[in-house]
Amino acid sequence: MKKKKELDKWLLLNWKKFLIIIGALFISVILHNVFYALNEISKINFGIIEGFFFFIAVLIIPLYFIICFIYTLIKMIKNKTLFE
Repeated sequence: MKKKKELDKWLLLNWKKFLIIIGALFISVILHNVFYALNEISKINFGIIEGFFFFIAVLIIPLYFIICFIYTLIKMIKNKTLFE
């Protein structure tokens, strides 16, 4: 039972979590662009850090959102609260 509550805590989508996901996506894109610009204007290579934020912004955050969305839909269909 505790494991189910933990899943709900991390995967159940609400407005607060949706805004956090959008904010995290925005911050990841900004940090990717900042490190790309620093890589272009300085002699220091920020390629790994830039790639890390690109990976987060393009793959991890959208995948997390899709998983949360599907989990929420399944939970709402199971509880019959989808069309209320």
